[in-house]
Amino acid sequence: MQRFEFTGEVRHKMLKRFLESSAADPTEFEQASFQYIIRSANEKALLKDDWTHWHLY
Repeated sequence: MQRFEFTGEVRHKMLKRFLESSAADPTEFEQASFQYIIRSANEKALLKDDWTHWHLY
């Protein structure tokens, strides 16, 4: 279980960092929720699946 939680945190942080570095306004992602980050990453075609699959995790 700890490995799953650790990889989940790493995934979230890396997506957030990438989105901040490529955004016109990096402050947009400072207080962003996990859902918002996943949806933004999906819009940029960074994810294999859409929010409906990610929501399960």
